[in-house]
Amino acid sequence: MAIRFANTAAKHRVSQARARYVLDHYVWAYPAGRGVTLFMGPDANGIDLEIGTVERDDDTWVIHAMKVRPEFRDEDRSHLPWPG
Repeated sequence: MAIRFANTAAKHRVSQARARYVLDHYVWAYPAGRGVTLFMGPDANGIDLEIGTVERDDDTWVIHAMKVRPEFRDEDRSHLPWPG
């Protein structure tokens, strides 16, 4: 299974290397709906990122990559579907 990058993954200027690092070392992952899985964790520099992927034709496609949004940084994560 290959990891591929859609054009949309470059929108927020997160490099493919940083996105791959998070996919290899993520802290949280959850199904975000419509076949998208969000992976969250720090890149090699400790910057928290969120990476959105979909599975297509036996490949993982990165469709979204950006710094973690504030709602995912809240100290109270009880409204989110992963441990806080």
